[in-house]
Amino acid sequence: MVMIPERTTRAVAREFGEAGKEWLEQLPGLLAELGKQWQLSFEEPFDNGLPINIVFRVTRGNQLLILKTGFPHPEMLTEMAVLAHWRNRPGCVQLVDSDEKAGAVLMERVIPGASVRILAQTQSEYSVSSQVRHLIEKTPLRVSDNDNFPTYRNWCSLAFAKCNQNRDARALWVHMTRVETILAKAAKRYESGWLLHGDLHHDNILLHESRDFIVVDPKGVIGPRLFEYGRFVHNFFEDRRHSMSMESILTQRIAALQGEYSSDEILMVGYVDLVLASCWSVNGGQKLKTETLELIELMSVLLKA
Repeated sequence: MVMIPERTTRAVAREFGEAGKEWLEQLPGLLAELGKQWQLSFEEPFDNGLPINIVFRVTRGNQLLILKTGFPHPEMLTEMAVLAHWRNRPGCVQLVDSDEKAGAVLMERVIPGASVRILAQTQSEYSVSSQVRHLIEKTPLRVSDNDNFPTYRNWCSLAFAKCNQNRDARALWVHMTRVETILAKAAKRYESGWLLHGDLHHDNILLHESRDFIVVDPKGVIGPRLFEYGRFVHNFFEDRRHSMSMESILTQRIAALQGEYSSDEILMVGYVDLVLASCWSVNGGQKLKTETLELIELMSVLLKA
């Protein structure tokens, strides 16, 4: 029988209540059905990623694949839709099959699969970010009016509305107001009809055996192409703080990401996305780290310069 990680059972029950508990009870049978349906042999699950999802290494004949499943929540269904849009596109993990009712996707396994975060341990900040820029430039897709994805502005509106009710988030209130002003101006300046990955950070960019980078785990959100840079700008500063100041990391990263957009534009979307991500953390019951608030303040100051 396939074993379900304990952290997944706790997280699903906490996040989805009784419906989540019922899904967990049915999960062993569901996995058995998926294994039979797709002719899979199961290996061990990964121990990273979101705890509400389970990601298994699986094989089908000589194919090395990944099976990702979780309680069928909106983000899971959106990810399926993005993967379908990504079929045959370079630089994107390839979908093999999916089952919406089961909340499961079968994908290629990216080999060797080392993340950009791991590779950054032996490469300079500028080198890593330069390589990622070329990938980000080709990731967004045009969308049609029939594509049912959330918008970036809607993400912010929902997160800010909840965060504004939380006095523990007082340090973010002034930044949320500023972000809303930035978003209103961006809506007039940038064309917004692009399907973005929406969570393109160091751990969601993996090395493929072709020696190219591959993006995985899309959230799927519609917005200006520029906003695809935001998540990468502000993630994993802690990995370099032993040798570089916060401002040095930020400056080098933004300089390397420049191409079709200016440093001010890259800084702007990094700031916007960090404020959004911080609100999500607070709304999820987490306490903001001092380093996160310091980075928000630094970005805010640099934007005013």
